[in-house]
Amino acid sequence: MSKIHSYLAYSFTRLVGGGLFFLLAALAMNLLGSSLYALIEKRINPWRILCGSLAFLCLLVILLAAFEIWMWPRFKRWLGALLLPGRQVGLVDQAADLPRKALVLTLSVKSSESTSAQRYVIEKLKPAYLGLIGTEETRMAEASLRASFHLDQENSRTVIVHPEDLVEIRHRSGELLDWLTEELRLDRAAICLDLTGGTAIMALGAFLAAEQRQIDTSYVKVQWKDKQPVSGSHRLLLPTHYPTR
Repeated sequence: MSKIHSYLAYSFTRLVGGGLFFLLAALAMNLLGSSLYALIEKRINPWRILCGSLAFLCLLVILLAAFEIWMWPRFKRWLGALLLPGRQVGLVDQAADLPRKALVLTLSVKSSESTSAQRYVIEKLKPAYLGLIGTEETRMAEASLRASFHLDQENSRTVIVHPEDLVEIRHRSGELLDWLTEELRLDRAAICLDLTGGTAIMALGAFLAAEQRQIDTSYVKVQWKDKQPVSGSHRLLLPTHYPTR
């Protein structure tokens, strides 16, 4: 029921925001049109010219704001897809050698264990910034990782998702990636999203967010014995990789 309420509130907000946007745009267009009509008919009125100029500026600001909010992220991704070469799939040897400034991880309840894939990839890549995608059940593992790697609010962020809500996982994973690329201004080639931890749906949602932004994804392959990972058997793979020019 809470999901339904959240969806209704989100839809209502978008509807009201869109309605106000079009109302302001229509008002600005009306003022601008009346000012142009007065100018064409040579009915020079300073107040009409002033109102028309202000309406034009308001309309320009509204259009720029709309472009920034709705179109700019898509435009950047389209331009990136046009200019950057296509992805490569299945690289193994280069995975641990590529320099990374930021890492995003999907967490499981065992992520804090000494032999976990999450600890391995953090120690291997040594990122300056870390994003964590977890659930209510992984909060203890998150706290342990934060303590072990001295993570704080400046160099890390955590999002809590429902492990079976694919849409939410994709959206919140995208928030972490946008934090790294838009707020911290990190290059996409310096970011990697590791899909090893968490549920299959969590990995899928995070993967979709990374694919949309052309961010590399990694996976840690481990040999198991007696239901325990074999020490030293970790291998870091790149399911997808977007090489730079």
